[in-house]
Amino acid sequence: MTIEKVVVHPLVLRNIFHKHHCVVKNTGRRGVGVLLGWRHRGIVSVTNSYAVLFKEDSIWSF
Repeated sequence: MTIEKVVVHPLVLRNIFHKHHCVVKNTGRRGVGVLLGWRHRGIVSVTNSYAVLFKEDSIWSF
């Protein structure tokens, strides 16, 4: 099934920008998170998101 349209809820955008501003921009660390939503008849709707605690280990970095 092909995706024809993607709809992102405004709260999801706010969460992403807030995490970027508070963590990524200030510390230089990578931000990791999860997008939640649904897909129906070619429409993907992203309705929620949350940040994932993540500690990057130098042994696994490329």
